[in-house]
Amino acid sequence: MAKKYTEFNNTPYEAHRLVWERIGEKSNILDLWCARGYFAKELLKKNCRVWGIDADKGAVQEAKKYCVDAKVADLDELSSRLNRDTFDYILLLDVLEHLKNPEKLLKLLKKYLNRDGNIIISVPNIAFLSIRLALLWGKFDYKKTGIMDESHLHFYTKKTLIDLITKCGLKIIDFDTASGFSQITLIGKYLNHVPKYWQYRITKLFPAILGYQFIAVCSL
Repeated sequence: MAKKYTEFNNTPYEAHRLVWERIGEKSNILDLWCARGYFAKELLKKNCRVWGIDADKGAVQEAKKYCVDAKVADLDELSSRLNRDTFDYILLLDVLEHLKNPEKLLKLLKKYLNRDGNIIISVPNIAFLSIRLALLWGKFDYKKTGIMDESHLHFYTKKTLIDLITKCGLKIIDFDTASGFSQITLIGKYLNHVPKYWQYRITKLFPAILGYQFIAVCSL
C-alpha cells in the first residue's frame, strides 16, 4: 500500500516540523515508509544522509532522488537485513498505526540504532476532541485520510503509545504533541486563526484531548 501523505508539512508546531527540528546535522537516517522521499528532501538541508524503505515501487524510484539508497519492502515482512548497519535516527512517521504487528518491527529496529541514536515515532491521537465528540453521537466513521484513515489497523492514545514503546524495551527521552485546532469539528476554521504558537502551548496543557498527533523520541 502506498503512503497517502507525500508532501512535507512545513507548518510550525505540527508533526513534520517538530520532528525535523529534532534531527541533528549530518546524521545517518533510516526513513521507514519514505513515500517519494519528501522528508529525505527536507533533511538534505541539514546535510543528512537518508536511506528509505517503502512498499510502493514507484515511490521508491522517486525517493532515490533524495536518498543514498531506497528499497522496496513490506514493513510487516521486514527481515533483519537492511541497507546499512546502524543509524543515528530511525523515523516511523505515521507508520505504526498501519502495521499488523508494530511491536515486532520496533523490537527489530533496535539492533539498527546507534548506541546514542533515536527512534522517532509519530502517530495520530484517537482521543482527539473531534473523535470524542463523534463518539458521543454514536459515530465512528472511517475516512480517506486523517485520524480515522480507513487503512489504520491500530489506534493510539497517549497512554497506549507509551505502553507500546516501553513494552518494546525503548526509553522515551522526549514526548511532544502536535496541535490541530483546524481539525476540531465545526469550530476548527475559526480556532485556526489563533496564532500557531498559542495553539501549541494550549495543546501542551491538554495533550490527551487537544493533541492531534503524538511524537515520541526514543532511545535504547
